[in-house]
Amino acid sequence: MWLYRKLEDKHGIATALRALGIAAHNEANLDQARFSCEKSVEIFRELGDRSCLILSLSSLARLLQHQGELQNAFVIIQEARKILDGVEKQLEASGMFDVFGRIVHALGNHPEARKHFLDGLEFQKVGKDAHFVPSLLEGLASSSGPQPAIRLLGAAASLRIKTNLPLMRVEQDEYERTIAALKTRVSEADFRSLWDEGFAMTMDDAIIFALKQG
Repeated sequence: MWLYRKLEDKHGIATALRALGIAAHNEANLDQARFSCEKSVEIFRELGDRSCLILSLSSLARLLQHQGELQNAFVIIQEARKILDGVEKQLEASGMFDVFGRIVHALGNHPEARKHFLDGLEFQKVGKDAHFVPSLLEGLASSSGPQPAIRLLGAAASLRIKTNLPLMRVEQDEYERTIAALKTRVSEADFRSLWDEGFAMTMDDAIIFALKQG
């Protein structure tokens, strides 16, 4: 960060702030994360960098969701969605749809959430950026029946290990509740079999399987 400031590189500063915000969010330091994400959004607005603004808005919206500000999060992610219409990069699209899906799911609109998760995965048929795939699979699992949900979560768990992308600390409790609930809906043997089936999928296989759930 200090180097970017020394060079007066606003784009570098905004990118570093977003990275700091995401890191703080992962560690559940939500106040620091919010400050960093808001500053990143502010600078990218000033610079007019639409692609990077989408990423920073998405990071801020997901943070606001975790702080319980669902309506504010919804407004922010709607802005990112509107900007996306003029941007063709898959990375921004997948991340934005993932966050949009999670926010509308938390607001109780599960069919719309499902559509957003599927839209995000649709971009991955071309981009195949592993960064967002586990989260998209987990999001889709939240609005799926028990058997496909267990397969999706198994596939996501495998990808998180392969790509070294651990679950956010602030999402761990909800994730464990989801697993516990699914275990009450199938036998222990069936849960293990379905989980192992998903865990064995490649990323391409997992994306194909997920899109078939649409």
